[in-house]
Parts: sequence; structure tokens; C-alpha cells
Amino acid sequence: GTGGNDGQGKGGAIFLHPDATGYAQEITWGADTDANLASDDTPGLDTDEDDSFGVLNGIPFVSSSSRLDDTLSNLATVTYNVTFSTEVTGVDVTDFALTTTPIGSNPLSGASIQSVTTDDTRSYTVTIDTGTGDGTIMLNVLDDGTIQNASSTPLGGFGNDNGNATTNAYTIDRTLPAVSDVTVPVTPDQPTKDDAVSIRLEYAEDVTGFTSADVSFATTGTAKVGAVNVSIESETVVVVTALALSGTGTVTLVLVDDAVSDDAGNGSAVNNNVVSFQVDRTAPSVSSITPTKTELVGDKSASFTIKFSEAITGLTEDDFIVTHVGTTHAEITITEEDSTTYTLTLTGLDGTGAFWITLLPGALADTTGNTSILLALSAPVTRVPAPPEQPMNDDEPMDDDEPMDDDEPMDDDEPMDDDEPMDDDEPMDDDEPEIEEEPVVEQPWTPWCSGPPVLAMCAFGTALWLTRRERRP
Repeated sequence: GTGGNDGQGKGGAIFLHPDATGYAQEITWGADTDANLASDDTPGLDTDEDDSFGVLNGIPFVSSSSRLDDTLSNLATVTYNVTFSTEVTGVDVTDFALTTTPIGSNPLSGASIQSVTTDDTRSYTVTIDTGTGDGTIMLNVLDDGTIQNASSTPLGGFGNDNGNATTNAYTIDRTLPAVSDVTVPVTPDQPTKDDAVSIRLEYAEDVTGFTSADVSFATTGTAKVGAVNVSIESETVVVVTALALSGTGTVTLVLVDDAVSDDAGNGSAVNNNVVSFQVDRTAPSVSSITPTKTELVGDKSASFTIKFSEAITGLTEDDFIVTHVGTTHAEITITEEDSTTYTLTLTGLDGTGAFWITLLPGALADTTGNTSILLALSAPVTRVPAPPEQPMNDDEPMDDDEPMDDDEPMDDDEPMDDDEPMDDDEPMDDDEPEIEEEPVVEQPWTPWCSGPPVLAMCAFGTALWLTRRERRP
């Protein structure tokens, strides 16, 4: 109101709402009783306020509390700022308490109030040791009557707990981000012949920072990965594609240290075996085609053993071509000995010359579906007809009826004339030249041979044999 005139009084009143929790703790009167006299009021001067009855001192309370660090944190310590309505004293770690809530498989434990500091006795910094594990931490201000203002008015007024206050909580996350689910579009134990395989990685929480530099592949055998592509499908899903696959073996996805980070700043750990899959990009090949015999004499059949580099499927007679030079065949059959070995048989052979077999490219496939890409030829096989048989002359009978004359006696009574003397007196004519007898030279029989230059039937006397002959100029 306005200042009163001389001789007039000025009054006022303080009312307390019934729902209010505060109350007058102290009234400070003026310097002397005259200060409250109306007679010293200056007429018409509204600023003359020395006629107050006193000052109503306030009750201290927590005016604000706030977190000074990120709400989601993996820090070892976090801090709060607690501000009171007026300067207060008696604030220490016993005036605060923590409410913690453990979370997950690595629950929070060991959190504590580390220190309380102030610069002006009104604003205080409270430092919290976050302990270990994951969970939430909330700071509570406790009114135990020890926090007071300059007039010794306790926090919240007289009585404990009426000045209690709570703050917003921190969420502590120390769990490293990890892959929670892996999807690969191939059967792990069944090789793929695809040249690219995409691997979908799903994390249990939001992650960031994934690039192709965070990925590598370990391989076995001849398997190789030519390139890598990384795409971010969502905040929790990353797709890694292995490109330009080649060879045969196992491919294993490896993630480097800190490949991704979560919102709390935790980096992922090294993972040397995220997932593995088999790759087979190697085409099957023929190891050998071996004829059972390379020279045939009158044979009506011939066989070839065919060995492959790996197990194959789908091999048929139509996959072969038989090339003849002067020979022919009637039928071809294929027999599987095992998954890598087959026997090809030609029957109804005829003629004189040579022949060989050819396996066509693309004719066979391995169990993964890779097809052969090269021709495969056997060594040539030569054939000549069987020599004609030389029949024995069984029609001419032996004359067994003519008897041998065993009854004619030998004339043993005719005496030998031993009395006739030899004429030793007849001189020998040494001048007569001695006639040398011409030695008898036995003429060998000339063998008879018939047939082509390669293989011939020969005869000598009553002997027959087969022989290889050289072609002579």
C-alpha cells in the first residue's frame, strides 16, 4: 500500500495457505521500536518502508538436481549437481544415498558415493563410483536435519525427511556389443558353388561404426575371397557379403576389435569365428583314362578305366565320343566302380586299325554342381583281326595194315673174308692232289609271315606264332 500520513496507521498481514508446507521460522524486527512508528513516515512517500515489523526468513530446500554426464554411460564415475534454495552447510556424503537397479546377465554392484564438493555452499557436486556391471543409479538427498541455512533452519524445516529429494537416474552399460543372431543362405556342411555369399549379422542393441575394414575372412584349402562388401540394414543389422569366391574349402568370417560401438561407447571384442561355410567352385576334371589293353588281336571288346578328381554324378554313355580309324564298335556301356572311378566298355569291335574315346566338356558335374570345362581323350588302342587257323590234314590215313618184314633172317653164316691180305706194298701216290670235300651247308627254312606291319602271323615248319614287325622301306 501507500505510506500513511502523520497520525495515521498503516497495517498489513501475512497469510499462510492451508495447503502450504512452509511456515514462519523467524521474524527479524527493525533496528529500534521507533522504526515501526507511523510518525516517522514521510507523507506521500511510498518508499518509506522502515515501518516493517520484521523479515520472514525462508526454509532451505533442494531447488534443482541434474546429471552432469551422459544419461547412458559406461564411465567408472558419474557426477550430479545439487543446488539448494539458499546457502547451506553441513552437506557431506552421509546426506546422500543411491538407488540402484541391476540389469541383465552382468548386474550392477558396488556403486557408492565418492565425494561431495562445493564452491559457494549453495551448489554442490556429488561424484558417484559406478561400481561394476550394468544397471541404473539414482541419487537421493536425505534430510536428517544436518543440512541448515545461516539461521540454523534445517532442510525442509523442523523434522527429518521433509526435505528429501530425488534425482534422475543414470543407466550404466558396460556390456560389449555382440552378434546375437547370424543368417547365412547356405547349409553350413553343404558346399556352395555361388560366387558370392551374404551373411546377415544381428546385434542385441544399436551399434555404429561398422565398415569393410572391420571384416576379414579365414580360409582353408584352395578357397579364396576376392572382395568384401558391407551394408547397414538397420541400427541393429549389418550385412557382410563375401564376393568373388573361388577354389574349394572353408570360409570363416572374422570381426576385428572394436568393429562396432554401442550408444554407451562400448566397442565390440574380436570374434575369430562368427560363422563358417563351405565353398566349392572347382570344376571336376579327369585324372586319367586308361585302356585295359592298347593292342588287340581279334578282341571283340575293349575296356577303359576313367578316374576323376572328385566324386561326380550324371555320367552316361552319351557323354563320350568313340573315334575309329578302320575299326567299328556296336555298343558302349558305363559302369560305376565308385564315386570317382568308372569303367567304359566297347563291345562288338571289328576291323583293323585304331580307336580312342573322348569325354565331352560339360558332360559331368560334381556333387556341388560344378561342370567340367575341358575335353579328355584316351590313348589310342590298335586292333587287328585274329590270324586264320591252319587246319591239320586229318583226312589222309596212316597205312597201318602194311606189316613190317620182321621174319626175314639176317645172313649171319656168310663169313667175312678176313684172309684177304691188304696190299701194303702198293705205294701211295703222294703226287696225286687230295680232293677236298665241299662242306654241306644246311639251308634254313624261310619263315612265312602274313598280316599288317604291326602284328603278323608267322610260320616255320610246323610252328606258328604272332610277332610285331617293323615297317621297312
